[in-house]
Amino acid sequence: MMAIAVEHVNLHKRIALNTMRVVGTSPRMLILSFMLPAAFLSMWISNTAATAMMIPIMEAVLEELELIGSTKKVRPLLAMSVAMAANIGGTGTIIGTGPNLLVLGVLDENFEDHPLTFGSWMAFAIPIEITSLLILWLWLQVYYLPWPKLGKNQQKKEQEEKSTESIREMIYQKCRELGPIKFNEKVVLTLFSILILLWLLRHPGFFTGYGDVIGMDLEDASVAIFVCIFLFLMPKEPTFLKFEPCATPLIDWKTMEKKLPWGVLLLLGGGMALAEGSKRSGLNDWIGGQLSAATQDVSNFVTVLIVCLIASALTQVASNTASASIVLPIIKDLGISSEVNPMLFMLPAALSCSFSFMLPVSTPPNAIVFESSGLRVVDFMKVGTIMNVLCIGLVVAATYSYGIVLFDLDEFPDWANTTLSNRYL
Repeated sequence: MMAIAVEHVNLHKRIALNTMRVVGTSPRMLILSFMLPAAFLSMWISNTAATAMMIPIMEAVLEELELIGSTKKVRPLLAMSVAMAANIGGTGTIIGTGPNLLVLGVLDENFEDHPLTFGSWMAFAIPIEITSLLILWLWLQVYYLPWPKLGKNQQKKEQEEKSTESIREMIYQKCRELGPIKFNEKVVLTLFSILILLWLLRHPGFFTGYGDVIGMDLEDASVAIFVCIFLFLMPKEPTFLKFEPCATPLIDWKTMEKKLPWGVLLLLGGGMALAEGSKRSGLNDWIGGQLSAATQDVSNFVTVLIVCLIASALTQVASNTASASIVLPIIKDLGISSEVNPMLFMLPAALSCSFSFMLPVSTPPNAIVFESSGLRVVDFMKVGTIMNVLCIGLVVAATYSYGIVLFDLDEFPDWANTTLSNRYL
């Protein structure tokens, strides 16, 4: 609901354009100019919405480039950068994409006092996100752009300068069209900032948060609903400052109801229902037993790698949320039966579900850019396969480095042991 409000007041467009203006418009920085806003926005709004918002801006940039004789590689390059950056960006927060929420849902449903919070997820996932974006930026340059030459001829240099200046002017023009930041944008930005702070400070773990002080069972969802209520209470215009009535709120329910992705909510709920059905029918135990038998003679490191590969392969042909809803409950049981911290398997598996780079059908961002950019399936396969391998390697490395320190992943925790004991009473 907060993400819809951000889109409704065009705050996301202001963020994207100003990011591009700051980062730069030279050929190599242009890639980064599209990647950064797509990744940042997808941390807070859906990956699909972040990608769809960047496409018109991309088209405007391409029109400027075509006027001065741009190469044909620019369109697929920018399209690929937007889609993959949006997929990566969704990993940064617990609300960024479905698999992240499912990890928290499975842990909340099965364990008490587990250490995963909004803040601890960001502490684990943000370094992975930033490094993945850096890898993507370098890899796209290697794949699409020629190696930089020290001695460029004067004509080539003038053409690049003209291109850079033309794009810069176009972005400045679009920023001017938006005008100064409006009252409704300021209010939404303030509410959004308050919500993020409340999420981060509820139960930070390394100091006493307000949730610990209150002492009641306060969850992230409760905080989100509390802040979102103000979207319907705060006025769109600052007429109250002049003691004049204002009947128009920041957003009304009719708009919210129309834009709210009910299908995603049903998919999340359906995934949890499928997980519960698999658990009660014994399917989880059977699959977990097969996995346990297959991995009993290998180390936990190899098991984590296998789990990541399975999750990544599955999400190439199914939605990342559906893939996570199948995989996470099974590997949670695998961790318990093996007396291994369940989060050792669940965290990297959830992140691997978001690394869907290989096919146009893998994620909505891939499908959106495939339709509008003229990309070929072989392009996705070539670029995406390398990105998948590198990102999975990065996730495993992060899990076995600072992830162990952050969540004590090398120990079977009391919160999981208690659940295991109660389960077999």
